Amino acid sequence: MRKNNLWITALAFGLSLSAYGQQAEGGISSGMLQEIKQAYKGTPADKAIHNAIAGNDINKLAVNNDSKNNFDTYFSNKVNSKGITNQKSSGRCWLFTGLNVIRAQVIAKYNLPEFELSQNYNFFWDQLEKANLFLQGIIDTREKPINDKMVEWLFKNPIGDGGQFTGISDNLMKYGIVPSGVMVETYSSDNTSRMSNLIGLKLKEYGLELRDAKGSKPEALAKRKTDNKNTEKPVLHISLNPSLDDRLTDLQFTELAREYMQRMGYGNQPYIVYMHEDIDRRHIHIVSTCVNEKGEKIDDAYEWNRSMKACRELEKKFGLKQVDDKRKELLEPYLKKADYQNGDVKRQVSNIVKSVFSTYRFQSFGEYSALLSCFNIEAKQVKGEFEGTPYNGIVYTMTDDSGKPICTPVKSSLIEKRYGYEGLEKRIGYNAREYKNKKWQPKIRNEVALAMHGCRGNKEEFTRLLAGKGIDVVFRENDEGRIYGATFIDHKNREVYNGSRLGKEFSANAFERLFNSPTNMPDLDMPMPALNRQGVFSSEMESSIEQAFGIFGIDANGPDPQEEALARRLQRKKKKKRRSRGIS
Repeated sequence: MRKNNLWITALAFGLSLSAYGQQAEGGISSGMLQEIKQAYKGTPADKAIHNAIAGNDINKLAVNNDSKNNFDTYFSNKVNSKGITNQKSSGRCWLFTGLNVIRAQVIAKYNLPEFELSQNYNFFWDQLEKANLFLQGIIDTREKPINDKMVEWLFKNPIGDGGQFTGISDNLMKYGIVPSGVMVETYSSDNTSRMSNLIGLKLKEYGLELRDAKGSKPEALAKRKTDNKNTEKPVLHISLNPSLDDRLTDLQFTELAREYMQRMGYGNQPYIVYMHEDIDRRHIHIVSTCVNEKGEKIDDAYEWNRSMKACRELEKKFGLKQVDDKRKELLEPYLKKADYQNGDVKRQVSNIVKSVFSTYRFQSFGEYSALLSCFNIEAKQVKGEFEGTPYNGIVYTMTDDSGKPICTPVKSSLIEKRYGYEGLEKRIGYNAREYKNKKWQPKIRNEVALAMHGCRGNKEEFTRLLAGKGIDVVFRENDEGRIYGATFIDHKNREVYNGSRLGKEFSANAFERLFNSPTNMPDLDMPMPALNRQGVFSSEMESSIEQAFGIFGIDANGPDPQEEALARRLQRKKKKKRRSRGIS
């Protein structure tokens, strides 16, 4: 009975095959099956082959032993080796091989005892090119469905560390080579899997964002590849700056850094602590990452407020001076003229720009520029167009005492975004609104008026008298020497005013008459407005100072408390959005 059931099952299966073959074009027909059966003769040789395959590894059966005996070991070209380099746990064999070929030639040509090229340098460019290739592939396939085979392949293979000869050839021809000492190996370059995984996750995220932007012009999408906001600040930079009188040991600094990172939620993150003694006060910098081991952004909600709380608690625990006690000494190292002889131009320019930007109030680019000139820094606006898109930027240059530039300009982007065009425009707008609402008003009109009277028409004496009151004046003159602008910098109250903002009596024309017609003295008995004679710093300014120069200074993610307060007020009032003032 069982035999009959098996026969019936086999017959049914055979009929189904036959039916399929008859119904589908190109299928297996009964005639085709008959031809296949007839092709197998079942000879003793056929049976021997069948038995051999059934009982042995086919790879061993397929070996051609003749090739072993006649293997040609001659090479027409020989490359002299100078030792090996270790790629460790990475897939960069292609890169190491290519560079070692060049390495041997360099050693031979220049008769060097030892020499190694930087694999990490070219690997960086390789990863950048591959990331761009992926994103461009997403842009090119954005109109295809997500289950398209090409789209699926792209998202499965966003980046990798493998390569071939063409890759090394293109890489070296485009980016060149450098010695290993210029860009040394890192843990991530020696062990690429984890970093490759994290980069791949971010690329997939940005790839989905690009696909969601359907309908956008290719030019706009191409720009988004380089300005995605989610990639702006993956690095956390913290500065802990005790007072001059706070004598901490290296061990105490280490413990201070550890406790701060724990309180801020970064205790489990890898971080590096650097001790700096470039100014009179010993301080530390902490560098870490804002992305955890799962590739997720660490929560930074209310980070600035939490940081201030942590700093105040740590000041008490370690017996450090409170912020109010050390404000002056914290500002002093930075609020001084830049000096080319001291070296590290970028650091000097950066420190001065940050301190001036955070602690002084100004309402125009001209006032800001005049302020920086007092510290031997020149600020210039850069406007232009790139690939049809207009751009605005700011560059900073160190000058000598005469105002002549003496170094290569430093782009604002190399300092921080907030010190560029958009950040400056925002700060100017905020200061202008505060001035209009009478949150701050000139306090130097009397001093300027007295100096105008006391100088007796002598410009140098006028400048000297104001300097004695902590006030700098910057005159702008045309080629004929005529004064067309005057800006006053009140260092005591950290405020900057164009002369006309003090009143028409202090305009450029008034000073032109004063210095060129000293007998035509201006009216110095003008009425003085009632002013709020508060201290050097308002409570609103204190927060900015703390942010820039207190025990805590977070360059990566720290919000500006003034700007946040303004945003909250505007949101509450639900005011209609107004056009930007722009930088003037």
